[in-house]
Amino acid sequence: FGNAGTANFVDGTASGSTLQGSGTFTNSGAINHATNTSNDNFKIYDSVSFVNAASGMITISAGGDFELGGSGSLDNQGTIQKTSGTQGGSNDPSYIFSYGGRFTNSGTLQVDAGHLNVAGGTASPGYVSTGGNFVTTGTGLLSFSGKWTELTGVSSIGGNDIAFSNENPANTTGSQFTASEATTILNVSGDGLLWENATIDLA
Repeated sequence: FGNAGTANFVDGTASGSTLQGSGTFTNSGAINHATNTSNDNFKIYDSVSFVNAASGMITISAGGDFELGGSGSLDNQGTIQKTSGTQGGSNDPSYIFSYGGRFTNSGTLQVDAGHLNVAGGTASPGYVSTGGNFVTTGTGLLSFSGKWTELTGVSSIGGNDIAFSNENPANTTGSQFTASEATTILNVSGDGLLWENATIDLA
C-alpha cells in the first residue's frame, strides 16, 4: 500500500488520524501535512512501517505533527520539509515524537520557517539517523531531543539554528537530549549542531 502521486492530509478530528495494523506504507510521491489545528497528529501505530522512499517528499505546510506509537516506525529516505510556521506561535513547533515508535533517517530534514523538533521519546533504543542532510533556510529552526542511538548527518545552517533541544512534546522526552546507549554515535559535520540551553544525558 502506498502513494506515488500527491496526497493531502487534512484532519481536525478529536484525536487525529491513525495508520494501524502490521503492513508497510510507502510514499514515493508527495504528501502534504496541511492541518493547522490542535488535533492534527498523523499517527503511525501498532507495527506499521511508514517508508518515505528516496523519491518521497513529506511537506509540513502548517503546524502538523507525526506521532509514532507501539512498534510503529517512520523511515525517512527522502525529504521531510517544514515550509511554514512562526516560532512561538500556537501551532509551532511541529513534532516527530514517540510513544514507543521509532524514527530512522538517511534522507533530508529541512526547515524553511517555524520549528521542527525531532523528539526521540524515552523508550530504548531511541531514534537513529545514519546519514543525510539537516538543512535550515529563512527563519527555520531544526532541533533534536529525546533518546537517540545515532545522530549522523551533514548540517547546513542557512536560516535559524540546528540544535540540541529540551523540547518535550506530550511529556515524552524527559526535557532533554539523551544518548540512549554507551555506544551512541554523534557525527554531524558541515555547520555542526548548536548546544545552548539544552540538557544532554549520557548513557
